[in-house]
Amino acid sequence: MEIISLLRFLILLSVLIFVHEGGHFLFAKKFRVKVEEFGFGLPPRLWGKKIKDTIYSLNLLPLGGFVRLKGEEQAEALGLGQVGSFAIQSKWKRAVIIAAGAFGSTTTPRAEIATQNGTVQIDDIVAFASAFGATC
Repeated sequence: MEIISLLRFLILLSVLIFVHEGGHFLFAKKFRVKVEEFGFGLPPRLWGKKIKDTIYSLNLLPLGGFVRLKGEEQAEALGLGQVGSFAIQSKWKRAVIIAAGAFGSTTTPRAEIATQNGTVQIDDIVAFASAFGATC
């Protein structure tokens, strides 16, 4: 019984991490910041596939994840970044990219609870998706 509880916990934690990192990823893409890698788990890398300019990777340690953005390095943080760099974005865009992870982390459990209670209507889902630029 405890093994099943542990597996359920790890799955839930993995979903939360994925959504958190996905928030950073989506808004970085929306603001045309180059995402160098979207990694699920912590390195070393077990598998990776490059699609366009982004490496999508699955890593050995499942308790974590990361989004590596162009321009996060120290030299570029001084404002010496190039096109597609996080470092040259306006302060509000950088703040949105950073906050998007926390937003995803806090809304996911709320959405899960609301779904279980039957309080989410299809209009709520459409409105939420539209806020992220999805067309329904």
